[in-house]
Amino acid sequence: MSKAASTWTGKAPRGATKANAKPGYTDPTGCNNPWWYLLSNQWIRTTNCYTERFRIDLILITDGVPEQVGEADFTTRSVTTLNTTGLNWSESFTVSAANLYGEAQTTPISMSLLEFTKPNTQETATGGLSGPFTLSSTKPTSGTIEYSSKVNKMQAVWDATHYVLDGPPPPGFQDPIATGYVGPEWRCDDQFWSRNGRRRNKAPGCVFPFQAATDAGILFPSKMFGLPGIRQNIATVQQNGVHIGRPGYGVPLHRTTEAQKNANRAAVCDKLKPPSPGLSCDEYPFASTAEGGTFYAPPNRGIAWVPQAEQNQQGGYLSAFYSQNRILPGDPFYMNVFA
Repeated sequence: MSKAASTWTGKAPRGATKANAKPGYTDPTGCNNPWWYLLSNQWIRTTNCYTERFRIDLILITDGVPEQVGEADFTTRSVTTLNTTGLNWSESFTVSAANLYGEAQTTPISMSLLEFTKPNTQETATGGLSGPFTLSSTKPTSGTIEYSSKVNKMQAVWDATHYVLDGPPPPGFQDPIATGYVGPEWRCDDQFWSRNGRRRNKAPGCVFPFQAATDAGILFPSKMFGLPGIRQNIATVQQNGVHIGRPGYGVPLHRTTEAQKNANRAAVCDKLKPPSPGLSCDEYPFASTAEGGTFYAPPNRGIAWVPQAEQNQQGGYLSAFYSQNRILPGDPFYMNVFA
């Protein structure tokens, strides 16, 4: 039994500090939904569609000579919907009707779908996937996989479902069915607490961390659009160089750690004095991103002196955006100011 290359392209190396997400104007979920851009960031961060293609060859060995006498081709498709404020979620899973050739047309091919995750997550298959099933040329086999996970306080757990298609040798043949693949990586966390760790600011939940949110989405500008000085500083950088953080250009920003945020700020704005009272140094890319500080040289970074009130509002907007979309250090995102 063989597996063709997956059609899913959303995954990227963890911890990357440069582009590792699809451009902001392409569907990052793999669902091929022509209206995806009308949907919320929460949908983008929690929904993933994944398709695999398989082929089973029926091989007879006569006098030590193998001969292919049949073939079955089919696909599997899963649609997973995570929960940004909960640790229970579900996945619909379908094994398509198969194209059967030769002796596969008359030989029953039976198998079971097995799922494996880390011990902190439990999964239960229902419907047609709750037990063995036989490939059919006329109808698919489908069911639901229910998940329930656990995370400790201030913990983030990365995982992905390992799927195994397993079955006995078809009647008259010697080789059992045995193949599988690893689905897209998800992350569950309980990391949104107050600085003193006494108050939870957001319930634990799960996201696909490599599926980049765009602040306010594609059709509407970020709240930072209403901050004239900050908007202009962002737009000036986004219109030049690699267009860092600009939707549609495939070079997202990535949130960084609090320690790196402070270091980025110290490397740029802390060395400067305001030209007049009441002004604050605004930097883009943001100090709270891996691309902040001196990671880039101009024109891929810039500063502007803006009213302190704008700066205060920007900090609140960015914190809310991170929280709403469970954006943790390393996660990609775009900032839409209609640059």
